[in-house]
Amino acid sequence: MRRQPNRVLAAILLCVVAIGTAASCGPRPPAEVRAKAQRVRAGVEEWKREGRNPIAVAMIVKDVRPLIKDGRFGEAEARLDDALATLAGEGPPPKFTDPSGARLAARPFRPLVLRGEQGGPKVRGFYDPSIAYDEAGDVGWMTYSKVIEPGAVDTHLAVTRDHGKTWTFVKALNVSEYTTIAPDGDPIEGVWRHEVSTIVHDPGDRGREWKVFWHHYFARKPYHGKNRMFMFGWIAYRTASDPAGTWSEAVPLLRGKLPKPEQFRVAHSLVDLSDDLRRVPTYTEPGAMVHDGVLYLALSVGHPKKRGNILIASRDHGKSWSYRGYLTRKRDSDDLGFFNLTAPALVSSGDRAFLLASPSGPFGPGKAYQGAIAAEIVDLATASLARDADGRLTVLRRIGRDSEEVLHWGVPGYDPANRAGGIVVGQIRQRSGRPDYALYDTGELLP
Repeated sequence: MRRQPNRVLAAILLCVVAIGTAASCGPRPPAEVRAKAQRVRAGVEEWKREGRNPIAVAMIVKDVRPLIKDGRFGEAEARLDDALATLAGEGPPPKFTDPSGARLAARPFRPLVLRGEQGGPKVRGFYDPSIAYDEAGDVGWMTYSKVIEPGAVDTHLAVTRDHGKTWTFVKALNVSEYTTIAPDGDPIEGVWRHEVSTIVHDPGDRGREWKVFWHHYFARKPYHGKNRMFMFGWIAYRTASDPAGTWSEAVPLLRGKLPKPEQFRVAHSLVDLSDDLRRVPTYTEPGAMVHDGVLYLALSVGHPKKRGNILIASRDHGKSWSYRGYLTRKRDSDDLGFFNLTAPALVSSGDRAFLLASPSGPFGPGKAYQGAIAAEIVDLATASLARDADGRLTVLRRIGRDSEEVLHWGVPGYDPANRAGGIVVGQIRQRSGRPDYALYDTGELLP
């Protein structure tokens, strides 16, 4: 339990100590800024002695060093002031820079209980929620990831008949397979995972009204983050007329620019849709909706220089696809102070459409998923979001975390009929020496 706070503490100390060192941080900041940095350091050390987790402070000061290097002393000092207020218990929970001025949700989250779901010593928890209701808005279905040691991620299905107040486990849709592959002749031991699913109701597709898309990929032992082999994977989907009934066989549907595409054949290569996509090797985290009879799919782009989320569309219920454009690009995450916007979820609400996404940084303690934002899609034909006069994203909702023990939080799921639970998020907390994955109702609703 204490190892995680110690690592975070080390990162904070590295930041504040380096502030006064011209060689490592560029311009030397004013004496007042250096003094505040030392006060933050002293406050963090006091929190450590009291057994308190300093992640909340780390999240505030994580950008101080880059700001100093750029000579932006005023912004750096403002971050340090926020950190000092948090250490003194005078400030609100840490809030990230949001150029749109949109508010952050501050209400406590309610743990989402999955009745009938099986636990056990190897079950790490549940994550990646996606929600879709029937046409009447009476019965809601949720797909989510069940994380099981040592390396499995399965897709499960739950149902609600009270607008998200309670959820009941229905069945496992996709079960991981431990196996050995040898794409280049050398055996690789690992597991085929079924991760980051999205469920959508497509009422115009008779007999296939319900669809689930997910990222099906291979992960090799020992199943750390760097052992995910996205080059051996694709976006898959299944269909059903009744979610509680029989689902079709899984269909390998979409892929990017794979090195040896002939080894793993799929129905569509996104490389062929647009020059924008020719160099993108992989896609993940699909988010689906049907709006005005058209099936839309948002995908997180697996390319460090093209990071963002794209939008594709199908007018024939998934048989063919067209490219609409980038919903978000690198500039959007930069403006919000993050490395990327990931985990896109699409929401159709009457005649309006919205994007939910999670700001995130490079993987590490407190750096992956860091909340959720919502923005309105103003033109689905061009994947255009609402923006201000300077082209910056207009954020309607911003959801933070509800505890300093939370390491990562976000991956939102939502349907307008989910009135009792609102936007559902996943949170990863550090307990018993390992992260635990859990789902939470935020109570936040979209317009």
